[in-house]
Amino acid sequence: MRKLAGARHGVVTRTDLLAAGLSHDQVVRRLRDGTLVEIHPSTYAIGGSPATWHQRVAAASAWAEPDGVVSHFTAARLWAFGSTIDDDVHVSVCRKLSAPGIKVHRRYDIRPDELSRKEGIIVTDPTRTLLDLSAYMGIKPLERWMERALNRGLTHFDLLSSRFLRWTRQGKNGAAQWRKLLEARGAVAPTESDFETLFVQLLRDFDLPMPQRQHTIRDKAGFVARVDFAYLDRMIVIEAQSIAWHFNEDAWRSDMERTTNLGRMGWLVLQFTYRDLKERPEWVARIIAEALAARPKFSRVI
Repeated sequence: MRKLAGARHGVVTRTDLLAAGLSHDQVVRRLRDGTLVEIHPSTYAIGGSPATWHQRVAAASAWAEPDGVVSHFTAARLWAFGSTIDDDVHVSVCRKLSAPGIKVHRRYDIRPDELSRKEGIIVTDPTRTLLDLSAYMGIKPLERWMERALNRGLTHFDLLSSRFLRWTRQGKNGAAQWRKLLEARGAVAPTESDFETLFVQLLRDFDLPMPQRQHTIRDKAGFVARVDFAYLDRMIVIEAQSIAWHFNEDAWRSDMERTTNLGRMGWLVLQFTYRDLKERPEWVARIIAEALAARPKFSRVI
């Protein structure tokens, strides 16, 4: 019985137990003596097993079988690109179900290619998860989660676009904001941090041109720097700065040398913190706009 439950974080169902050869009376006796603990109807945890978040998710998944799958905010947390908004476990099912601690979403159109398995739990894949969340999240936090998923290789832009086209044909909620997001973003490299995503959103908010992301700069001797953002025709570099990073003297010296080398080559380096973007976006936008206006165009950039 424990071996059976081990693959699902200590969770078994009545169907599992009967299929393994236990009788109805044996299941009842194990419930009475604490060998089994009921979590949901006909869904049990092995007595003494750790009552973890993953066990709660596995129990909700098992309870929703055979057509239920973990989805939405719970799926985002399983894939580690988002977080939960409540303590409920979110599942998508084709039937009308209800249980304490489970948020049930009615879905009839989840395809086999939109499902995956994560830590022993059947779950919507990252792309389907993001599409599902578009009906429950604002466009900016949704973009932040999307960029995390893209950066970790959990999905890619072409797959998001093709799934979106299928999504629109089905008339799903959230389609309008997905269209806006995909059109504004384009097939560019994913951001590598929430700071970078916030910076891209700031540029859109203030109608500023989009720079090249993660650009590698070299001189005649070779590699000089890989920068967060670069306006190539104006030779302007924009970098995220972290106070914690500069608590290390070696890191501080390395950054100073890097900035000096970029300046020697003619690059203007603008540096902003996450706090700058959150607390004074107008100032950040003005600095960038003034720099773009003041710098001449360069026909040859290294």
